[in-house]
Amino acid sequence: MQGLTGIAGVWRIRVGNYRICYQVVHDRLVVYVVTISTRDNLYDVVRRRLGR
Repeated sequence: MQGLTGIAGVWRIRVGNYRICYQVVHDRLVVYVVTISTRDNLYDVVRRRLGR
């Protein structure tokens, strides 16, 4: 489990050729899956979805 470089509060795990990016909201016990994507376009997809 690693933080996503340059995007605070977003974590990633690798599953085969895919990366799962997610955020954890501790005070509400919620895990929000931002995207499941290949490494090639991961950062673009995350930034687009989070508006960053």
